[in-house]
Amino acid sequence: MNNDVLYWSAGVPFRIDNNKVIAGALKFSYGSELFPELYYLTVNGISKNDLIGHFKGNKKAAALIRELISARVLIKGVPRLNEMFYGLSPYTATLRDEELYLDPDKLEAAKNKIVNRNICGDLQTVPVRMEDTQIPDHLRSHCSTRSFDADKKIGFDELSAFLAVFRDNKFRKNARFYPSAGGLYPIDIYLCIKEKRVDKLEKGMYYYCPVNNSLYKLSDCIIEESFHYPTNREIYSSSAVSVLMVYNSGCNMPKYSYKGYAYALLDCGIMTELLYTEVSRLGAGCCSIGDMDFGKVEEMLGLPPESVMLHTIEIGPK
Repeated sequence: MNNDVLYWSAGVPFRIDNNKVIAGALKFSYGSELFPELYYLTVNGISKNDLIGHFKGNKKAAALIRELISARVLIKGVPRLNEMFYGLSPYTATLRDEELYLDPDKLEAAKNKIVNRNICGDLQTVPVRMEDTQIPDHLRSHCSTRSFDADKKIGFDELSAFLAVFRDNKFRKNARFYPSAGGLYPIDIYLCIKEKRVDKLEKGMYYYCPVNNSLYKLSDCIIEESFHYPTNREIYSSSAVSVLMVYNSGCNMPKYSYKGYAYALLDCGIMTELLYTEVSRLGAGCCSIGDMDFGKVEEMLGLPPESVMLHTIEIGPK
């Protein structure tokens, strides 16, 4: 990937309103005369120098381009997860119910209706009942843990067992223990290890290599609590390990093009469930965190433009 090339972020719509440029939720009071030409130039990629040079003589162009880069409307690599789906905002606005999350009783009633839905309930047909089979103990206790025992450690053997679900499958060539589109496995795993919370490991950021089942320490830094939303900070502060899932688009986009992003999200979900099941089986707890300041974590990890954070899972003793 050419890191000098700028692209208009796929999920960010634009329009001109009263001579103002509106890109997503951002408003620029100047530069409307550059559109839609600037947009068309950047949709398929153009270098920053060529883009500025195209508007040579317009003093506002360079300033606006810098602002668009700073706001990640113009990007050098794959859009982040929130950016990828930003274009759905107008549609979801018609569905959003602000009161739902302000009224606990209303929220509980809505959840009850949603979770217990039966889309065939009105059909005049007799349902075929399945056998009432026994659910394994580790699945019966399968749930998210939002508060961990901060006074206990995760054993190195436990962490090894957790990560073993992602390791190389020695029984099959170039395979692992979960399905992935094309057998390409585009999700990279990083760990944030808290101080004195995992036996044999120092505090810091690590990369997990499935091929040789090994950890590589990248730095002594760890994620700051402020990177998380206030409602999730206690979860993070009490956990022992953060498992970070990063999409490496260079792995599957050469085969699947833009569909590779969607397939990577499926991989991420499969891997999350696999990790949940194993952590639960071994008696520890975990909690998925769907959103945080992923951009700051990407900077900490030094990710290239073709890699983006998708998900993180907090693990610790119950």
